[in-house]
Amino acid sequence: MPAPLKKKPKFIIVAGRTFSGKTTISKGLQAQGYRYLSVSDTMKAMSPEKLTERENLGEYGKSLMDANDGEELYLELLGKMMAGAPVVLDGLRPLKLAERFKNELGDDLLIILCTARPDQETSRFNEIKAQKNETMSIAKIRALDKRFQVDDIADLPYVRLVSGTKPVESTIEEISQMWS
Repeated sequence: MPAPLKKKPKFIIVAGRTFSGKTTISKGLQAQGYRYLSVSDTMKAMSPEKLTERENLGEYGKSLMDANDGEELYLELLGKMMAGAPVVLDGLRPLKLAERFKNELGDDLLIILCTARPDQETSRFNEIKAQKNETMSIAKIRALDKRFQVDDIADLPYVRLVSGTKPVESTIEEISQMWS
C-alpha cells in the first residue's frame, strides 16, 4: 500500500489514450480515499440504449462531443464530481473537456495524462481482446483517440504526465510529490 497523499487535490482527472493505464492509476487513487467516477460508466448511464461494446460507446461519445462541444457530457460529469470531493475521474479523453474542467475547477484540479508506448498499449489491447469479446480494432481505437485530441492534452501547461506502465504504488507517490 502506497503512502497516503500528503495534500490531496479535491479533483483529479486521469486522462490518456485507450490502454495507457488510466483505470489502474484511478483505482490506485480510489484506494487513497478518492471517490471513483468513470467517464465510460457515466456515458453508459446517459445513453438511451444499453451500451456494452466499446465501438458503440465510442460512437455515442462522438455524438455527445459533436452536440455543443460535449456540453451535456461535461455538465453530467461536473455534477457528479461536485457531489462530493475528493474525486478521481477516470478516462477523460476529449481535449476540449480537459480545458473546460480546468477553467471551472482551477487550482482544486490536478489533471494527469497517463502515457504508455504504443507497443505497450497494443499488448494490453491484445490481452483484453483475448479475455473479452472486443469488437473494435486497434486502428479504430487510435482513430477515436486522435479525433478526441487525447495526445494534445500533454501540451496543456497545467497537465502532469505519468507512466501507465510503472507499478501503481510508485505512480501514486509521484502524484503525491507533484501536488506537495
